[in-house]
Amino acid sequence: MQWLWTSVSHALLSQTVSSVRSFAAITSTATKKFAPKKAVAKTQGDGSRKGGPAIVDMKNPKLQQILSMLVPANAPTPPTPTLEQQQESRARMNAYNEKQGRKQELWMQDMSVKHMLQQKALRALPDHLQKQAAEPDYTPFPPNRKFFFDTPPTAYQE
Repeated sequence: MQWLWTSVSHALLSQTVSSVRSFAAITSTATKKFAPKKAVAKTQGDGSRKGGPAIVDMKNPKLQQILSMLVPANAPTPPTPTLEQQQESRARMNAYNEKQGRKQELWMQDMSVKHMLQQKALRALPDHLQKQAAEPDYTPFPPNRKFFFDTPPTAYQE
């Protein structure tokens, strides 16, 4: 489990470093847009400005200090799982998937039985009550209706 955590943290860390670099590039170009205009830059023959887009100065000591705080000093490399560990985790995953699939099938069967019973009960009503049961009820809830917040709600599936 430790190897998984370290590999996830390495991935998040590399994303953070790349996002800091891209943020620095964006802010450096964004602040230039609001700076007072000195002179209109002449474009080259292909339409691009001289110098191109602003590039992050990786030799900047402040930026290096920030990036060094994001990168761990002695980060251990995650160990690669053995073939037996991979097979064991795959077997656990398959067992969990089968269990969840059976649980879902039982829930779907329960819902279909309830729906079938509801439809049978509606068909058993007299005609004038069937028409009333088919119409949606849009009456508002009473304003003095009490909501009980003393206990947490129970899960619907359980």
